[in-house]
Amino acid sequence: MLFHHAVGALPWLLLAMSRFCDDAEYAVFTELMENDFLHTSTDTLSEVGWAPQVYNVTAANARGPYGKSMELENVITNPLKDSKAWSGDAEHGGDAGLELWVRGAHQDGLVSGAEVVSSRTDALLGSFRVGMKLSNSSGTCGAFFYYHNNSQEIDMEFLSRQFNESQGFVNLVLQTPESVEHGYDASGTSGFEVQRLPFRPDEKFHEYRFDWTKDRVSFYVDGTWLHEMTQNVPTEGGGLFFNHWSNGDPSWSAGPPGQGHRHDHLLHESLLQQHRHRA
Repeated sequence: MLFHHAVGALPWLLLAMSRFCDDAEYAVFTELMENDFLHTSTDTLSEVGWAPQVYNVTAANARGPYGKSMELENVITNPLKDSKAWSGDAEHGGDAGLELWVRGAHQDGLVSGAEVVSSRTDALLGSFRVGMKLSNSSGTCGAFFYYHNNSQEIDMEFLSRQFNESQGFVNLVLQTPESVEHGYDASGTSGFEVQRLPFRPDEKFHEYRFDWTKDRVSFYVDGTWLHEMTQNVPTEGGGLFFNHWSNGDPSWSAGPPGQGHRHDHLLHESLLQQHRHRA
């Protein structure tokens, strides 16, 4: 199924689980939305609730040596050949899933990248999970995030320059009024944490997740808790985003990769789940 939307709350189940309700981290979500990108074959992602973004950002506004150009042709669906299988060959080769490309050919001082945003912009509290395989080329940033504005944002960001032979890292970020005061830099605030991962994020698909409740944001990888943030928790609804980009900033994305020749760089998504409260 390309897009699944289910709603339900079983009273008997809620009663049976009521003993957990005194747990500060306990939450019940009553709405499930799911995108299965392994079997999504369409040139119109709006059919399954997503919108590829097309825009340019100058180097000055991107805060790097290069600007960014998000382009439609860098967002590609690559489903499994066998629509009934959950593994195997993809239609265009490589791994099946939604592909976000960073291109090696740079024009007019802009690095060509990719971004998609959910058609719904009312994400507010819930458990948000994605299966991703990151780029294996140093010099790009891949991200999964919620965004309302520059002071209300929840990010899981992956810098390919941080991957080595046996491990990787994930940057856990809350963009807040405090980070805005620091020049849109969260690294010196309570809303920033770098967590080591005991695997290379570019070798296999893994599940990346954040659980957002009124008083905290908790981050997980493959179901294992990593970290939580309790200050400046976002309070407004927004959209869900994936992007893959580089602006050459040595302190963040680094790169850009492929300078001087065409060499393209890829990020995959396989499955997205949103467990939310029904409005």
